[in-house]
Amino acid sequence: MNRVQLPLALRAFVIATCVATTAFAQSTNAPPNSSLGSTHDGAINGGGAELPVSGPGYTWQTNRDNPGARFSTPRMIAALRRAAQSVAQLAPSSVVLVFDLSLQGGGAIPGHDSHTSGRDVDVGYYARDGHDAPLNLTEPVRFDASGEGADPVSGAPLRFDAGRTWAFMAAVLSDGNVTVQHIFIAPPLRALVLAAGRAAHAERALVTRAATLLHPPGNPRSAPHDDHFHIRIVCTRVEAGFGCHDGGGGV
Repeated sequence: MNRVQLPLALRAFVIATCVATTAFAQSTNAPPNSSLGSTHDGAINGGGAELPVSGPGYTWQTNRDNPGARFSTPRMIAALRRAAQSVAQLAPSSVVLVFDLSLQGGGAIPGHDSHTSGRDVDVGYYARDGHDAPLNLTEPVRFDASGEGADPVSGAPLRFDAGRTWAFMAAVLSDGNVTVQHIFIAPPLRALVLAAGRAAHAERALVTRAATLLHPPGNPRSAPHDDHFHIRIVCTRVEAGFGCHDGGGGV
């Protein structure tokens, strides 16, 4: 039996079409609540897990007028809750503001270039009051290069709490169920957080890893991240098999 030899260009087209069709078919069978696509053009298969409005060590509120932005992958939700609780155990009564995750099912979300696939979250900084006592914020606060800020309502002076902020980040970085890809943060605050890690005698490998992962976003259109930091985690191997990928930018 003679085989028909297709032209090279036509063969490439057929192969690419088959791969694309297979990838689409696979995505419909992806595990429930898994991340699909990229962080700026993706989705959450099955809708996603929902973060309760409050829990031990945290409370949620939107920072971009997205009242439904409480959905993510179960592993991200669990890591955030564990980190908040660990800080509250270290410094009793601590409460951190968790901001936008993704919408139910993911997809485009107002005010963000990413946050589409359940692998991004904005988290508020911890703060101290004018007497250097730990303070729980109820609104996002911007901190300048020296770590100084002001209460958005009363105007009272506030101070960036690098110690508790480091403790939260360290807990997420050490969580065995997620792998952090980036933590977007304003450069002066990054320096304060890393100094706090060293002052806490954290393992050198953890501080070194944090120094690699903490940086400002590369997108010039992005917010300066002086009133919150942004955590992004990578796809799992299983998610990658169904079309999740770690490339792409946007915050």
